[in-house]
Amino acid sequence: MRLFLLIAGISCILYALYGLFSNKSHKTAITLLKREKITLKELSKLWLEPTGEDSGNEQTEKKETANLEEKKTEEIQISYQHQEIRDFYLIYIADKHYFLGVNGKIVRELLNILDQGGDCPSVVNTFNEDEGKLPKDVYDILARTSLLQHTMNVAEKMVESLGSSGPVIPKAVITALAHDLGKIPSYSKTYSTGDHPLISIGILNQIAAFTALPDKDKDEIFKAIKDHHRNSDEFLCVKLKEADQASRRKELAENSKNIIRNADAESNKEPLNEPVSLETPTPDVNVKETYIIPHYVSTKDENTKKKPGDTDIFGSQVKPEKEKVNITEQDLPWLDLDEFIGELNPYINRLNGGRWDAFSMSSGYVYFQVKILWEVAKKIARKKDHKEVLLGDADEGLRRNILFSIVSRLRTDKDAIARGLIKDEFFGAPFVVRMRDGKEFDKGYYTPFVAEVFAGTVSELEARKVGKLKDIVEVNPKYE
Repeated sequence: MRLFLLIAGISCILYALYGLFSNKSHKTAITLLKREKITLKELSKLWLEPTGEDSGNEQTEKKETANLEEKKTEEIQISYQHQEIRDFYLIYIADKHYFLGVNGKIVRELLNILDQGGDCPSVVNTFNEDEGKLPKDVYDILARTSLLQHTMNVAEKMVESLGSSGPVIPKAVITALAHDLGKIPSYSKTYSTGDHPLISIGILNQIAAFTALPDKDKDEIFKAIKDHHRNSDEFLCVKLKEADQASRRKELAENSKNIIRNADAESNKEPLNEPVSLETPTPDVNVKETYIIPHYVSTKDENTKKKPGDTDIFGSQVKPEKEKVNITEQDLPWLDLDEFIGELNPYINRLNGGRWDAFSMSSGYVYFQVKILWEVAKKIARKKDHKEVLLGDADEGLRRNILFSIVSRLRTDKDAIARGLIKDEFFGAPFVVRMRDGKEFDKGYYTPFVAEVFAGTVSELEARKVGKLKDIVEVNPKYE
């Protein structure tokens, strides 16, 4: 009897131990017990270890809950004065996974800066600023748009142009939000450069979260901001320029409509329902094709490159920058070629303060300084209420695009450009003008025309010559 009870007791103990250590984690515990002595406290940690599919689900739920709580906390902390910023944040930032972490911190700091100081005008007319070159009426119209509104417009257009390019969007938004911060008066007074892109870069560098970005990303953002009023083929800079120009055209059109409506209201007239040429903000510069065009007719000789101190086609001093620029052909619905040629004609063989703007040669060519083509383009565009063209005064890239498009049309539709003197890829080139006394002028940029588009015979144009125009004996390309 005692033997039976002993056997039964041992069987019960073994069965209990088998059930107790049946799962994987508990088998690990048995192995550990065999290897060494451990305390009950250590054993309890193994005993409580989650196992199987349920534990994974629990961890996922905890992670999702933590993220949700973090997002709720983030939303509670967001508070902006301006409705434009609140709308932008909710639409483009709040629920986007690529704005979690450092990118979101940078964006929120930039939005805070704009929220506090962005009510200033979006254009500035101070030392070293290209916008000071804008015609006064255009400048005054754009000044009606605040820096905050302009920045939101640019940021929205950049995001829209990138579509589903998620990884690029954070850099694009940071670039757009920061590109004009240097125009905020409180910052511009601190710096002496008067160059708002450089001030904007300085402001970015003061944001702690921004310094945590990889150097490659920071450099790309810096280049885009620094060059957004210059020529560049960097992807981010190209996108910023496109968004900036599209926003300016939209702002120019919308503010022009408001001016017209306000004037009508003040004079007790019925408001105009559809002002001519201003209803659609951006129909006038549709991209057709992109070219890579040198600034000048180059040769293989490195000594022929333009050097600092030379002047470019607009009379500005040349800077030691890239040799090639992007040129984009555009649609110009305001351009009538016959009208354009007619407006050019009076400049031929006329002295202006002792200087010439255009002159003919007995060889059958007429040489126009490129700046005259630009002045005529602005005159016609202004007359037809296409003031967006005047933005080219402050944007060299836009100016080049328009001039190239005009010359291309003159070449193909009117056969007006001297093909033997300038290649189809160019709208202007430097020529050397030699006088009777041997003196040479080699700083001017010209577009060569065929004389027949201006007069029945070359002699008719030659008869207009006065003063030193009669002493021009030879014109040759500066670079062969």
